[in-house]
Parts: sequence; structure tokens; C-alpha cells
Amino acid sequence: MRDQEILKLFRENELKKGIKAVYSSFPSIRKMVLNNSGTKEDAEDLFQEVLLVLIEKTKDENFELKSSLSTFLYAIARNLWLKALRKRGTKASIELDENLTSEEIDLGFAEEKQNWAESALEQLGEKCRQLLVLFYYHRLSFESIAKKLGFRNDKVAKNQKYRCLEKAKANYSLLSAN
Repeated sequence: MRDQEILKLFRENELKKGIKAVYSSFPSIRKMVLNNSGTKEDAEDLFQEVLLVLIEKTKDENFELKSSLSTFLYAIARNLWLKALRKRGTKASIELDENLTSEEIDLGFAEEKQNWAESALEQLGEKCRQLLVLFYYHRLSFESIAKKLGFRNDKVAKNQKYRCLEKAKANYSLLSAN
């Protein structure tokens, strides 16, 4: 699937198909994390964050992809990982792997792991999925989300968003551990 077709899936809120299409970028991101003080779980968490950034970016009408999608995702992952390493107090100096071929970047991710991600999202329940889409994709404020989903106030919506993200990460970890 071509990059523009993948972006279109995200823009049209077909997240399941879009996520499945971008999982081919995971192996290069996992390699970068593992080579720079990270674990398999760190790589999985980081990729989820990368997906959230991609969802947010595709919502912006002015967003224009100036490189291949896999290169764009790798750059996002690299920046997020550097930030995470700085927070941990780990010396952060990730070199962009110049030897990384486009074949390595575009390696297909195992269908089993794609299914784990889809299942992790499906297990969240409708309200959690709605909340995450409203916040990350539609960029609604917590106040608007609270009204739309029937939460008492914006603080409840914010806490629920955090719980939904944590639950998605836990679901994915459980699925990938088996």
C-alpha cells in the first residue's frame, strides 16, 4: 500500500486498517530502541506513541509528507526515544543509522503482532476508543469530550484518557507475552 493511501486511511478514521499498514515500520524502530538502552516493551510502548502522533498529524489538513512514511515514523520514534532517555537520565546520543536500507525500514511486521495491536484496541471498549479518537484525532478539549461522552467534568475525561492508554498498553503487553 502506498504512503498516501495509508495516510488517507487515517484521515478517514479507518484506524484499524491504517495501523495494520504502518506496522511494517516497527522492526526498524524496535532495532533503534534495543540498540539504545531500551527493551522490547519500551519499543512497543514507543510505537504506540508514534501511532498517536501519526493520527494527530493526519488530522491536520496542512500536513504534507516530505519523505517516505517509514522514514517519517522512524524520525518521530527517534525524537520520542531521545526524550524518554533524557527523562530517565540515560545519556542520549542516538545516531541515525545511515546503513539502514529502505528494505530494512520497510520490513513487514508479523501478522500475529498486527493482530495483537488490533485486539488490544478492540478490548478497550467503545467508550475508550471514542475518547482516544476524540482527543487525538479530532483534538477536542477534555471539556468537550466530557460533554460528548457524559463525563462529570474535564478532569474525569482526562483521567479516563490516561486509564484508556494504560489499558491499551497492558492489553498489548499481555497479548504479546503469550
